[in-house]
Amino acid sequence: MDGISGLLASVALTLLVTEILKLAVGQPRPDYKEMRIEDPLNSISSFPSGHSSVAFASFSYASLVMWHDVGAPLLKVPNMHVLILPLVLVCTAPLCIATWIAVTRVQDYYHRAVDILAGSIIGMTISVIIFSVHKLVPQRVLASKSQK
Repeated sequence: MDGISGLLASVALTLLVTEILKLAVGQPRPDYKEMRIEDPLNSISSFPSGHSSVAFASFSYASLVMWHDVGAPLLKVPNMHVLILPLVLVCTAPLCIATWIAVTRVQDYYHRAVDILAGSIIGMTISVIIFSVHKLVPQRVLASKSQK
């Protein structure tokens, strides 16, 4: 349950930061001329990309959890060093999916490269922070209970 709650917290905080920035910046989308008639508010909310920020928040958190719970413990077992490359590939596969999602936003002409770069940085940063907090809190609680 800790992984799911951390993932949800990461995505929720990323959405909050992204939407606040979208409202504050108000940068027009690349297809502004076509979109402003259909959806005027959405036509000026390009920076940062919400799709890339949520994709990187969720898939970065998933990668961190996979590495922490599966990859790192397996590497501590003797003679398991041959699994380094497969473990790295499996644990970074979610990041490849997030990158694909971000790149398709530029290819579909909804965002500029700077939009997806900012969204990716926001999502990845928040997921690392939330992951660090979620991995530290249970250890502190368990340590304080064992001392009593």
